[in-house]
Amino acid sequence: YHHYNGDYRTAQAIAGQVLSRLPLFFPARMVPGDMLRQQGDVIGAVRELERILEQDAHNAYAIRFLTRAHIDSGDLAGARRLLHDARPQDRESYWTRLLRAILLSLEGDIPAALVEVDDDVLKWASVAGHMTSEVAAFYSVAGDVPAALLWLDRAVRHGDERGEYFARDPLLANVREDPRFDHILA
Repeated sequence: YHHYNGDYRTAQAIAGQVLSRLPLFFPARMVPGDMLRQQGDVIGAVRELERILEQDAHNAYAIRFLTRAHIDSGDLAGARRLLHDARPQDRESYWTRLLRAILLSLEGDIPAALVEVDDDVLKWASVAGHMTSEVAAFYSVAGDVPAALLWLDRAVRHGDERGEYFARDPLLANVREDPRFDHILA
């Protein structure tokens, strides 16, 4: 809850309490790792997320969060390698396909990216909490500003209150100058 309403300090404190009691409980390391990324500390995020993979090299959640950290840092080769090395059953999850679409868009292959983000992925993302804003990020990097703003508006209306994060998310750079962006966050 605190993670998705942008109260990172409280979320990190709770995760720290959990980690002190259960040091191998990966969500208590994964969520703070992603919060570091959202706050612009991509190096710290990578460090935390890689610690999860040291315990379980096939942890699909850590792979996905780490992929996004590599994308945010501009390490597209590292992101591609993570997605490629994921287990076959994890490569076709909607979340992984959305990440692959973001990566393909950043690499300039918009047609292939659009194949990844089909109706099933969009239906899933429309009800999967924080994934709604990831669709906004996808459309932003794909150059479809109206669709990006539509999905960002949907995310905010569905309770994603991370306005400060949206204001610095590198993947939303294409939409920040649009006056509708500020209106959505307000």
